[in-house]
Amino acid sequence: MTLKHPNQRKQRPVLAAMASLALAAMLISGPAARAGTPSHFTTLKKPIGLATLPRRLVATRFCADKVFLIDDLGHVSTLATLPSTGNSCIERYLAVSPGLGGFPRYHVYVVQNQTVYDIPQQGGSATAFVTIPSLPNGETGITFDRVGTFGFDMILTDRHGPVWTVTSAGVAIQIGDVGQQIESPVVAPTTFAPFGGQLLVSSEFVDQVYAMSSTGTVSQVVGYESPEAAVFLPAGGACTFGRSGGAYFMANETTDEIVKFPPTDFTGVAGALVPSELSTTIGNMTTDGSTVSITDWQGALGGELESSTFFPCP
Repeated sequence: MTLKHPNQRKQRPVLAAMASLALAAMLISGPAARAGTPSHFTTLKKPIGLATLPRRLVATRFCADKVFLIDDLGHVSTLATLPSTGNSCIERYLAVSPGLGGFPRYHVYVVQNQTVYDIPQQGGSATAFVTIPSLPNGETGITFDRVGTFGFDMILTDRHGPVWTVTSAGVAIQIGDVGQQIESPVVAPTTFAPFGGQLLVSSEFVDQVYAMSSTGTVSQVVGYESPEAAVFLPAGGACTFGRSGGAYFMANETTDEIVKFPPTDFTGVAGALVPSELSTTIGNMTTDGSTVSITDWQGALGGELESSTFFPCP
């Protein structure tokens, strides 16, 4: 794990880091699951945020005041330039609006410092959408409620634990506090019992995926080594992104690349993938309707895993 200034980058307490590294070594040295067939897709220096637009991936980098487009052949271009921070090295996460709750469809929303910026699909100017002064400079998670249990709002997570909903009018309300380091929010499908429709967040410091209800009630979902996110398989299945040959894409900050997995890797796979930032394995989180479990799906990839996304079927 690359350690940076504590105001810019998440850091474990020393003892927790030692325990995590020990567990990571056990995972790497033990029998490794190798269900996936990852390969290089394109080079991008220190990629952090990753999402999908029609016919494009959209990405951010660790030390760049820009948002990038990536086509199906891996060509990288600039979608928009964010207000200057001097290219400060912070984690800029992003999400693409599905067009619900009054948010314009396919607009790209990017968090930089305490402000969320709105970028139209065709690019151009980045407009300030909402500012929450209490947010840290980086690692603010962002997603959209596609289920409806949070009013189809935007959802933001403060890395220290607070969770906010934001309406399309830019009205922000804190709905709860996990009380732990968190990131990578996602609203679970209604079929993911017993946490269907709840917000799932990952805490790499305590090796836990948490759920929060729309009323702010927090529950433990499942434990996994330094989880970066829970990425649910699309309801329509995993589809190939144009000529790329990939259906699932992952940012590897250390190796300066986007990695791809082909759609055939996900035949018979259900639930969500849970990449581990430290051990760099990928877990498969599933439910039997009452109990959530997780098993290693992919062995250690190396580097440092950041955002990942499926390319949805048309």
